[in-house]
Amino acid sequence: MNQYLIDSNILIHILAGDLPERAYSIVREICNQSFLVSIISKIEIPGWKNGTPDGLAMARNLLLEADIISLSDPISDIAITIRQKQAIKLPDAVIAGTAIFLDATLVT
Repeated sequence: MNQYLIDSNILIHILAGDLPERAYSIVREICNQSFLVSIISKIEIPGWKNGTPDGLAMARNLLLEADIISLSDPISDIAITIRQKQAIKLPDAVIAGTAIFLDATLVT
């Protein structure tokens, strides 16, 4: 079975309801197979600046359904290597490093 790591931005777009229906269907199908998120997403999603109280409650419930992947030394080492080679923000490097470590497809 393929593993999919869902990026924070995708989850925020789902919660905001601003994904096209086709994209929403694809993400829903992916999440039914493998709903993995980085610890970074667990932090980012409830801190979503445009979130309403209802939206933030939905975000917390959504994250309860996900398998949260914690930060580990191997993931941090990969994130460091990514940042050394590319101009990328730390949270994005950690999420990418998590996908690489898991050999998962990153859904962005």
